[in-house]
Amino acid sequence: MTLLRILLASLFTVSAVSAQSVIFSDNFGSYTLNEPLSSPWGSVTPNPTQPDAAVEVVLDTGDYFGAGTSNQILHVLDTSSTWLTRADMRGLSFNVATLSFDFYEVAGVSGTPWRVSFGLDSSSAGNIFQATLDSGNPGSYSLNAKHTFQMVVNTSTSNVDYAETTLNSMHYDLWIDGELVTSNAAAETIPSGFVPGSNMTAFRFTTGSSSLSQEIYIDNVLLTEGAVIPEPSSLAWLGFAGLSVLALRHRRNTRRA
Repeated sequence: MTLLRILLASLFTVSAVSAQSVIFSDNFGSYTLNEPLSSPWGSVTPNPTQPDAAVEVVLDTGDYFGAGTSNQILHVLDTSSTWLTRADMRGLSFNVATLSFDFYEVAGVSGTPWRVSFGLDSSSAGNIFQATLDSGNPGSYSLNAKHTFQMVVNTSTSNVDYAETTLNSMHYDLWIDGELVTSNAAAETIPSGFVPGSNMTAFRFTTGSSSLSQEIYIDNVLLTEGAVIPEPSSLAWLGFAGLSVLALRHRRNTRRA
């Protein structure tokens, strides 16, 4: 019965995830290679004509994400002293959501945080939430390896219970590879008039400084309504194996009857 309860809970989790509404997704397969992101992204700076700073779509020639060398991914590079790389996604509307993507941070070109920010369409409104990836931190993830970033944000009037944790109103959680590495972090800046219950309308990728270095690859960006943290692959495999065991037992019992 214990195994059955685990499997039923696992199936419920999968169903709950699939029932969520996708707000935005991008696997970068529709863009022209070696060109900056275009619509529906709101603004992208700089363009690939800058040899030491770019936000561009490239082929995954190193097969960093395991989808083959013809897979298109986003390349973010900033080794300049004059540019600040940035890509904005605007025109959205949400107050509880999960942003996830796969990333591969290059070890040889690191030194400044790469930031993921949530806020409003107007840049003058500032960033409400801001998380960073910085040479293996937070969470002590390894460089030159694929990882999964998941950030849950909440500007609703209520606390949100999910994945055996609670996220307070006007706070965010950050998960790396299914591990909670930043818990219940408060909003960084709150624009005037922005109160619990207000909707965020944009998120942004940006390097942390124009005078330091960063290189990172991104794939499979997904912004989903609600707090959604998928099970680690090992648990998903355990659920599949458990279902197989139950099916085998059922066949044996049927034969004995």
